[in-house]
Amino acid sequence: MEIGSAIRKIRRDRELRQNDLAVSVGITQAYLSGIEKGNKNPSTEVLNKIANYFKIPLAIIYWDSMSEEDVHPSKLEAFRVLKPSIDGLIKEMFK
Repeated sequence: MEIGSAIRKIRRDRELRQNDLAVSVGITQAYLSGIEKGNKNPSTEVLNKIANYFKIPLAIIYWDSMSEEDVHPSKLEAFRVLKPSIDGLIKEMFK
């Protein structure tokens, strides 16, 4: 799972600067940078603040962070089939 990459993607999709998001959720820009680069592991509290700021369920950040490597081989085909539809649904509803 790449939580930081998911947060960076959402932030960039919304054309938000790293410092602006950091200040809005009460963390430093350096800490957010570390999260986005995968060098820092944010607490659930920080993840909830970020999700609340973006007005999305935290589960969307987790979903966006998933890759095929995170899926059990027996479930991989289902993941591949469902991912595009779920991504489209999320985009329509929350972004």
